[in-house]
Amino acid sequence: MEDTAQTQVSTISRRIKIISIIILSCTYVVTGSVYAVIAPFFPTLAEERNVTNFEIGIIFAVYPLVKLIVSPIIGAFLPHIGVKYALWAGMMIDGGCTMAFGFLPEILDHNTFVAFCIVVRGIEGMGAAAYQTAGFSFASAVFKDSVATTLGFLEIATSLGFMAGPPVGGLLYKAGGFRLPFIVLASLMIVAGICIAYFLPSVSHESKISTTGLMKRLITLPRVLIICIGVALHITSFSYLDPTLSIHIEPFKLSHPQVGLIFLIIPAAYGLCAPVVGYVSDRIGFRIFIVLGNAILGVSLLFLGPAPFIPVKLTLTQTILSNIGMGAGVAVALIPSYPDVLEAAKSSRYCRGREDFATNSVTSGLYSAFISLGQIIGPIVGGTFTSASDVDFDWISTIIGFIAFGQMGLVILLTIVEKMVDSEVPSSEFGSGKTINGIKADKNLYNTKPNESSPLLT
Repeated sequence: MEDTAQTQVSTISRRIKIISIIILSCTYVVTGSVYAVIAPFFPTLAEERNVTNFEIGIIFAVYPLVKLIVSPIIGAFLPHIGVKYALWAGMMIDGGCTMAFGFLPEILDHNTFVAFCIVVRGIEGMGAAAYQTAGFSFASAVFKDSVATTLGFLEIATSLGFMAGPPVGGLLYKAGGFRLPFIVLASLMIVAGICIAYFLPSVSHESKISTTGLMKRLITLPRVLIICIGVALHITSFSYLDPTLSIHIEPFKLSHPQVGLIFLIIPAAYGLCAPVVGYVSDRIGFRIFIVLGNAILGVSLLFLGPAPFIPVKLTLTQTILSNIGMGAGVAVALIPSYPDVLEAAKSSRYCRGREDFATNSVTSGLYSAFISLGQIIGPIVGGTFTSASDVDFDWISTIIGFIAFGQMGLVILLTIVEKMVDSEVPSSEFGSGKTINGIKADKNLYNTKPNESSPLLT
């Protein structure tokens, strides 16, 4: 279904915006559940098929790897294919692959089984890249004055999906075996895709900006590069715990349900903080939250181990508080990051003074790619550099914590440089294209305070 009846954003009613938020929120719950449901069940099946740990790692890694590659491509082509089409088509592709994954146990040959797992997960990653990139573009186009607020609400849905996926999947697994969780969740994804196709407005996606030129410009902007590297770091700080945290808390001798509850702490804290951070950052500025979030994340990682130089013994209370801090810290830093990057894109010489959908689409593709990069780096770091030894976990957590502090310092330095350039360049030279101290004279480029936002659903 093509976006044949394109709608100007300014004409979208409050009712349509409410419907859009509801549909997208339900969609994000389902996609979050799908992402989380594979981890509890697949390793057991793979072990029965004599699949090696290396092969399991490839099967898990191919999904974010394909997303990393495809997301910028989707972002570049969104102005040509339309955001609504990419949303529902991506959901259909992901849903179809999720259902197919449930039938893979029917393949008995080892090599064929592994090959099909890799292919299905790779195609699933393509679908995820499409709907994730399109979702960011839709939110930034329809809710352009409240982007962080909108993302905050959608991240509640994602967190609910992460938390609901394993327990719901477990119940379905007991009721119908490996196949049933994937069939049910895939069916919900397809239904969500149909709802998107018929009920979401077809946003105008005409563009006069070269998406290739804009992409090249964005990846060379220090502001964009620093913030996006931080995005990869924040996702890494989540995902490196997947293969390591359960080993780290073994001394507490917790039951399997209790271990599961420990894993729910981070997404719960993230989901609770996300809408508050989004709402407030839309009104007072993004940068202060990015700095604060990195500080909270760094401190939490130091106490998660705890760091070898901190004279504190490992306790369950400390682990819980550190997990809460990590979830809150990532929410505080991550939610304002996308609108900050989007603001930089709109201030670039390719987009300055023009409202163009390509700005949203290219920014969304780049941002999604760095999310995928973090999803790749995290498990590699956790699996490669961490063993059952507490010392190893303590040090890797400490290193990531110091990297978070380093990222905080970079963002502070970036903000100071922007303010210095803003104060040094005479107002008569802004927009003149002159270069001062190697930096183009463009006042908008260094504006880190968002425009005064309007209510989310006006």
